[in-house]
Amino acid sequence: MAAGLGFKDFVTGEVLTAADVDGYLMQGVWVFANAAARSAAVTSPQEGNISFLKDTNSTEYYSGSAWVAIGGVATSPGLVLIHTETFSAQTSISVNNKFSSTYDNYVVRFNDVTSSANTYINIRMRASGTDETSSNYKAQYLEVLSTTVGASRATTNTSFINAAYIQTTHQNCSLFEVQNPFITKITSALGTHSGQAQGSIEGYQNWYGLNTTTSYDGLTVFANTGNITGSFSIYGYAK
Repeated sequence: MAAGLGFKDFVTGEVLTAADVDGYLMQGVWVFANAAARSAAVTSPQEGNISFLKDTNSTEYYSGSAWVAIGGVATSPGLVLIHTETFSAQTSISVNNKFSSTYDNYVVRFNDVTSSANTYINIRMRASGTDETSSNYKAQYLEVLSTTVGASRATTNTSFINAAYIQTTHQNCSLFEVQNPFITKITSALGTHSGQAQGSIEGYQNWYGLNTTTSYDGLTVFANTGNITGSFSIYGYAK
């Protein structure tokens, strides 16, 4: 991909060279379905290139090292809906190309999810269509049931376990927040969910870490037992 040459006033009869086309005529705003489509089409972006991503309605420029948001919803405050995944009687659901340089942090919200059996939901991070299955997932758990408070920890998991809890009789409130999944730093996450057990309200607060510096662009949601039906939505925190 050629670097932009700015503006040129062409004169009548002037020969239009390949360099002119690359440097002047192709330097507008490029429109792509998502960041993955842009990466496939523009393998060597140059500083100053500008693109628009339809899945997030965001306009970005290339800084010389990364795509950076410059307009659209990406600069608006609050949460921006990126994707909603709907599923029926599935044991595992994977989504790709949902994390990008547009946002640093994301929230996964489970919507009206039911299950064939009371079950915990686990989450694995994904990169280029492949799950991260190493034993580098770590967690600290806090559980409150009636007047009892319990805590535990795990240091060699192969997923973010117990990220949400789904019961057959009713919908629980479950949120999963992931920080820095796309950049090459250690990924951290928070899991919060509440439900009812034997007539009492129970609550869980989990803290997670993934001790790798891989750039992740997606995730896999899967049940401990049985299958799940419903949807989850992924939101980005606008910078």
